[in-house]
Amino acid sequence: MKRILLACLTTCIALSVFGQRITSKEIDLFNKNLKATPLLLDDEDFSKATASTQWADESAIILCQKTKFEFDKKGLSAGKRIGRNIFGLIFALPTFGSSLYWANANNDTKILIEETERRKILLRDKFAVDQYSILYFRLSSQGDAFSARVIKKNGETLLVDITDAVRVDDVRSVPGVFKTYTDSRISISYRPDYFKVAIPDLEEGDIIEYEFKNYNSQSYSKNPNYKEFDPVYYVCNREMPVAKQIIEVIAEDEKYYVGHKSLRGAPDFTQTNSGGKKVYRWVDDNRDKLEDTRYVNEFVEQPSVKFQVIYARNSSKGFVWFSDAE
Repeated sequence: MKRILLACLTTCIALSVFGQRITSKEIDLFNKNLKATPLLLDDEDFSKATASTQWADESAIILCQKTKFEFDKKGLSAGKRIGRNIFGLIFALPTFGSSLYWANANNDTKILIEETERRKILLRDKFAVDQYSILYFRLSSQGDAFSARVIKKNGETLLVDITDAVRVDDVRSVPGVFKTYTDSRISISYRPDYFKVAIPDLEEGDIIEYEFKNYNSQSYSKNPNYKEFDPVYYVCNREMPVAKQIIEVIAEDEKYYVGHKSLRGAPDFTQTNSGGKKVYRWVDDNRDKLEDTRYVNEFVEQPSVKFQVIYARNSSKGFVWFSDAE
């Protein structure tokens, strides 16, 4: 126990010394975004995910994880979300309305994607505790939200405080599990702000649960009537056993088309409707951890799914990686 506390204390000191601490202004933005978009809400998928005796020899188990994509076509009028051009509205009178035209024309080439990731992980030994003693989150645009909590062995729930979080100097060092699939690639012109926070009170047998939501804007200036998103590949086996994993793709309206395929025995997507939107849901249970794939093509050899979203104003649509759309 003393060694764990000492390791966590060392981690906290290292974060403070080598990183720029989050500012009060950034904390205010964090709290504002989280208030507008509450996370870790009651969810049947997660409430039923409790500690299990399965995979007794594994260091950690993902009790439940859910990845959700919602594609939201930006309206032609000025809006409140990040990326929507409100300057067109401000300068409408002095420019005799031309600013609105250009703002609308610019918005017409963009799609706003809301992506949410949530994970609940049982930490069985010291290695797992050390691995998840630091969590990462993005705070780069209006709407970015993050929340985390620790569920102790005695059932007590402790919320993670981000007031001691520090900025990540090299965003390329952020682990992939804390990044969204639809975010733009890191480049000279795109360097989103990421922070990391230490979790000093973790113990063997604790459960760490975190959720983050990012809004990613993608532009298609050449053809506003047709937008083809990069296919998403998802290997069923993860870095640790997964008791339950879920993917949800929400199509905003009938102009969105979702193509999907399952490979090597992976479950298929099912389609439902919720609030007038099409919801494509994929569920996989009791999946063993990913084996060593250094000498094979993991997309071919492992059970996996892939899906692609296309926005088209008319019925003409095509999926690059699919022979037909479902």
